[in-house]
Amino acid sequence: MTKDIEAPPGEIVDAGDLVMALGHYSGTSLATGDPTRTRFVHVWRSRNGVPGHFETVLDTRTMVAAT
Repeated sequence: MTKDIEAPPGEIVDAGDLVMALGHYSGTSLATGDPTRTRFVHVWRSRNGVPGHFETVLDTRTMVAAT
């Protein structure tokens, strides 16, 4: 688990009804107090401009190492 989590996107890819944001979660490990950084991709799917689905994909190895 982490605290003080930030997730600024580094890049946004617009493909019409599909939008992806690439970036890093960063925060502080509750277990060790060390800083953590985990790569993510957020995926939004919409139909006629209305968001209908959100998915996040992340590097679980770095998340597990922070616990």
